[in-house]
Amino acid sequence: MTKKNRSLNLKNIVISNAVRVLRKSPEIVQEKAVPLEIKYQFKKAERYFQDQSVIKKRSSEFQNEVKAFWKKHLGIRINPAWHFIYANFTGKEDVRFLSKRVWLDHIHDTLNDPSYLSPVFRDKNFTDFIIDKKYLPKTVFKVVRGRFYDDENSAIDQKKAFLRLHSDEEDKILKPSKGLKGIGVRKLEVQGKTVYLDEKEITADQLMDFTGEDAIVQYRVKQHSSLDEVHASSLNTVRIYTIRLQNKIHNLSSVMKFGGNGDTADNTNNGYLRGVNEDGSLRAIIYDRKLSPVERHGTTGFDFQKLKNIPAFEEALLLCKKSHEKILHLDFAGWDVAITKEGKPLIIEVNSNPTVEVFQLINQRPMFEDFTEEVIHFARDRDALSRQRSSFSVLK
Repeated sequence: MTKKNRSLNLKNIVISNAVRVLRKSPEIVQEKAVPLEIKYQFKKAERYFQDQSVIKKRSSEFQNEVKAFWKKHLGIRINPAWHFIYANFTGKEDVRFLSKRVWLDHIHDTLNDPSYLSPVFRDKNFTDFIIDKKYLPKTVFKVVRGRFYDDENSAIDQKKAFLRLHSDEEDKILKPSKGLKGIGVRKLEVQGKTVYLDEKEITADQLMDFTGEDAIVQYRVKQHSSLDEVHASSLNTVRIYTIRLQNKIHNLSSVMKFGGNGDTADNTNNGYLRGVNEDGSLRAIIYDRKLSPVERHGTTGFDFQKLKNIPAFEEALLLCKKSHEKILHLDFAGWDVAITKEGKPLIIEVNSNPTVEVFQLINQRPMFEDFTEEVIHFARDRDALSRQRSSFSVLK
């Protein structure tokens, strides 16, 4: 590390520690420290953007509107830094955008109780227990705590798992069952009795070295030709957000994800994001993972404007809503949905703690839009009830 980098790193640590102290200070002191908090959050946000011009302050009037809105509806003092970023990026000064800290500290855990999230919603080997298997990619085998199971969750040995791999010559996909962001997703190819992982032959004895203690192997989904044309190496999926309010499931925004650079997953740093309108038509602007607008796919050269709509989008929305109705422990979910060659939606994954800030930028609108006040009032009331129950527990 250079002397300049060490100096910058030390400066960031000092600012970070100062902000933590200020958050516990009297409100009048915190109010005076707003510029420092904004600067600290701007620094953290720099990693998101190639174009750093979006990281700048807006008017004091907008800052006051943001603070007043969240104080009124959620009862909290908010750092307006991300609202400045949203406004600069989208051109819309909308107080309803969610900052990461507000989402994680005040809203997410009131919608999705953390005690239910692990391992059920963070392990792909649980997915077929909560979602009908006919709406999921077909499983070849699972590895759970180092033990092998078939597609009916019956125990098998390692040899039988390997035999299932080359029972046909269809391509398969190996995923860490607890993995995130497409890390560790790998392609398995079969030629006769030989199995190749990333084009290298593997044997039954080597299988455990690649699967690890927790993994799932599924048949590779043959995606719709219009999505395959963009980047055939990856399974390109649509992220669909749903929320339960007053026991009714609502669709929120959606974003299309495309892989890049020959990657198998669509959510790596080489990928692309494109907003989706309510009717399944795709928004005009496409972004790379540094949130810079692009016109063509960097690997395939595909002209993104050739793709106008997501096939079977209405059916995908309905599938997510119907599936969410049966998952009672989640009030908010992000669904990754593939569209098959035949034009049918398949659920690849349900996310119980999906990111919100990037997808608001891509769609250029708040996550909850007209539901925002209802959601934050629910969060406020749930939080107050939780604190009340905690006080009763202490008294006992």
